[in-house]
Amino acid sequence: MENESQTATWEREVRHTLRYVQDYLFQLHRNLGVQSESSGMVEIFTHPELALPEFNYVTPRRNTAWVPANMLKPGLESLAQRDRLPRVLYMEGIFPAQYSNTMRDLQLQLESRMPILVYKADGIAGQIPARPTERRLADGIAIRVVDYQEGLAHWWYVWRNSAYDVITLGVEPTLIGRDMEAHWSGRQLDLVLYRYNFPVGVARIMFDGSIAHLSALAIFKEVYQPAWVTILQSTALQLALERGVSLMIVTSKHETERRAAKELGFVHLGNMVCYTASQASAGEYDAGVVEQPVFAI
Repeated sequence: MENESQTATWEREVRHTLRYVQDYLFQLHRNLGVQSESSGMVEIFTHPELALPEFNYVTPRRNTAWVPANMLKPGLESLAQRDRLPRVLYMEGIFPAQYSNTMRDLQLQLESRMPILVYKADGIAGQIPARPTERRLADGIAIRVVDYQEGLAHWWYVWRNSAYDVITLGVEPTLIGRDMEAHWSGRQLDLVLYRYNFPVGVARIMFDGSIAHLSALAIFKEVYQPAWVTILQSTALQLALERGVSLMIVTSKHETERRAAKELGFVHLGNMVCYTASQASAGEYDAGVVEQPVFAI
């Protein structure tokens, strides 16, 4: 009975935390110009100008445990009428794995599954993570917070250069041109990892109240070392906790980064899952819809 009680407490706190994360991610999209409207048991998110997949989707309304296919279909038709590919986004962990059967009933195909890892400073169900410790850097290695023009130029040089492996890409595009405003408002910190004054890695931390999000991380491929991922993650986590953040999010499809994050105390709680209509089945909603590529502007 005690084990059952502990399991129930864990599952309840995980769902609560995931709803908190989901609310943050959806609000982040709204902050980037996405408009949302309620329709029955779903929310419809669309961007008036950009057809990016991250910005145009249907999702079950908050506090719903299951939304049947016939309740999702009007939202998908609404997307098609706006020249957007029908797409459903939901949090696996709030909704059970079996919910994928509903997606198949709608003839939708899995487009992406983004693991959500969370560091919760006060713990989940009594399991409190260790605080990060300061790491000794090897000779020639330095990590700096950049909030000036030259440093930001280094950051974007890394992010847009194909010689660098993008390890973390959040559930939203990384946008050029918002850097200075985000820095001035305190909502963003950019880190650059240098090896003998050459930029070999970058990371970006986004802040919103008590939440921080490691939304970008990239490493120079030719000199890549797993330890550099850990250095960037650990530094980001330390900076976030120093600001009084109670919860930090890492979103990554790369096993190397997820493993490093777990060693720091992050826990894999669920996945942000996206299902979309294939080109063949999109005609069921609107024959004129074409799929848009994923890209950052």
